[in-house]
Parts: sequence; C-alpha cells; structure tokens
Amino acid sequence: MKKKIQLIKHHAWRHDRAFPGVSGFHGRSILLRLVLIAVLLTAMTLPSCSGKKEIKRPSLEAKIADEAFALAERLKKAYINKDRAGLEALCTRNGFLTIIGKLKDFDSATLDFTPRWIDMEKDKVILYVQWSGKWKKGGRTFREKGLSAFVLTGSPLKLNDILRANPFKYPET
Repeated sequence: MKKKIQLIKHHAWRHDRAFPGVSGFHGRSILLRLVLIAVLLTAMTLPSCSGKKEIKRPSLEAKIADEAFALAERLKKAYINKDRAGLEALCTRNGFLTIIGKLKDFDSATLDFTPRWIDMEKDKVILYVQWSGKWKKGGRTFREKGLSAFVLTGSPLKLNDILRANPFKYPET
C-alpha cells in the first residue's frame, strides 16, 4: 500500500511541475470557466447575427412624396397618349382646365420628368419637376425644357395647378 501512495504523490508532483501553481482540481475549474464563458459569449452574439433587421416603415412624408412622383408620371403618360379622360381623372377641375386651356395638337411626343424637390404644406403639396421634351408635328421637331411646379391637393393627390413652365403647352409653332 505504501507504493500506491508514492505513485500518486509522484504523479501529483509531476503535474505541479508542468503547471506551476495549478493543482489538479483547480486546473479543471479554470478550464470549465473558460468553456462556460465561451458558450455564453457565443449565445449572446448569435441573436445579433440572425439576419433579421428591423423593418423601417416609410414616414408619412415619404409616402406622400412617392404618391406625388407617381402622379406626375401618370399625368405624363396620359398627356403623351392624348388621353383626356385619364388627365381629367388625375386632376381637380382647376388643374384639368389649366392643362386643357394650353393643350396643343402634336403627332408624337416624348417627355422626361426629373423630380427635384417637394414642398409640403397642410393642404397642398408642391412638386418641382425639371422636364425636357420633344414634340413632332407636321414633319417638324420641337424641343423644350423647363422647371414646373405642380400644385397637388386632396387625398389621393390630384393636380390643381401648374406654376412656372407648363410642359403640357407645347409645341409652340
């Protein structure tokens, strides 16, 4: 029995030499703590890597701006297609009269709108649009460009007036 005790002591002594200051049980305790910390850190970081991002809903102003841009494009399309009923549906009475009062006949037209900015007030939205167009009539080509301010009112938005350069009054012969 004395030999067994000496072997255990001898083994413990070698372990102490390999890892100074660390006894057998204490060394396992540190290893266990490190593993536990690694598992906790992994558990804490995994939810942030899940790929689910917070969904940002567009603000009311952004929705109104999108609606205004879409209305300008629908007005342009109805004008190019010479669709008076379509124009009337997209305008208030005053806005429709503003377009029809200046409307000129053309064989074909292309019109490009570039929205520049929007002013939003309580009861109206003013959409500033830079435009360029090309009209053909009787074998002649007319090119114009300008900056318009579309005054939009109501819900859904409708064209109420056109300030500055009206893109719907060309070609001027």
